[in-house]
Amino acid sequence: MVNHSGRYSLPLLLASAPFSPSLIAADKTVPGGYQVAFVHDYQQRNDPDKLHRVISPTIDLNSADEITGFDDSLGPIVWNELVYDTGVQATLKWGRWTRGITGGTGLHSGHDISGAEGIRNSFRLIAGPLPDSQLTDAATFSLIGGHTSPTAGEGGGTSITLLTRGNLTLNEGAESADVSLSLRVASGIYSFTAEDLTIDRYGFSTSQPVVTSGVLCIPGCTTEITGFISGADGTEAGIAFSISNPALSKQINGVAAFKREP
Repeated sequence: MVNHSGRYSLPLLLASAPFSPSLIAADKTVPGGYQVAFVHDYQQRNDPDKLHRVISPTIDLNSADEITGFDDSLGPIVWNELVYDTGVQATLKWGRWTRGITGGTGLHSGHDISGAEGIRNSFRLIAGPLPDSQLTDAATFSLIGGHTSPTAGEGGGTSITLLTRGNLTLNEGAESADVSLSLRVASGIYSFTAEDLTIDRYGFSTSQPVVTSGVLCIPGCTTEITGFISGADGTEAGIAFSISNPALSKQINGVAAFKREP
């Protein structure tokens, strides 16, 4: 991928710096196998999907421990610009790329997302290491962070965007998961629940869009989700989501992070 100065384990700390970017070149690679869920606002040629989940052999971090690279289905993706809306929970990390061009040789490389729309033209991602043992027990995870965005016509980066509540449940036997999330953007409050999502290789996705409630959802809103369970003992989880509202010109995209309750 890119040149690195060393290999390190992820730090065990909680840190979040919304709207506080860092411009630091990637300088370390974390090995071991990572799940990465991501969603991009732009439509990519030869790829109809905006929502993705991949298993990457490594992730790249800059000296601020922000995600600056990973491997998609075709090769490495590299980011050498600012990283916004970053967060950390133990080994789980998330952030937002915007105002730059993705590098590397992977499917999602070579894309210019430096348009004037800023926060509404972004690449959002969340990543965590593969668990080191099979999941077998039921568990409940609570929402701890993440990021969503306004959509076209909602005032750009000045709009209020909040993930207000959510949880993720592993059902008995850990063969499926339920996910629920509520968020607030300028067009109103949106809520969705996806049930019995089959877990495969610690990941899960909706097989079809789920019905979503919202103030402007008279035409019918839906949400697609992809996510994963991560951490050595399966103690964290992350999702990327995309809400479609026919009343708006763009989708509402974001990522959310969860921590397993004791």
